[in-house]
Amino acid sequence: MGELAGNFQDSPEAKIQGDRDQAVAPPEGKVETEFEGIFADAVNKRDNLPVFKVGHEEFYQNMSAGRQRIRFKSGSDVQKYMQNGRYKRTFWLQHDKDGYMRKVK
Repeated sequence: MGELAGNFQDSPEAKIQGDRDQAVAPPEGKVETEFEGIFADAVNKRDNLPVFKVGHEEFYQNMSAGRQRIRFKSGSDVQKYMQNGRYKRTFWLQHDKDGYMRKVK
């Protein structure tokens, strides 16, 4: 049988595995959620659910008659959280200006 040439630690496979092993640290002022790479702005102390701060349009958008589904900006942490939770996870929204909060299921 042949001998393996080179060092395994220098191979591209080892580099990819090393990148996976490193934990992603949350950005300043953010809190880690149960999904990898998604960070909330806070955690509700009463029920330990994530809290996401959103703007006026996103906070009030589905409160009009006839609007059934909540939609968020593509790529935002709230949108990623809903998608990874398969739209069944409960979380809180907080208005970024006046601090009003509402629970979303």
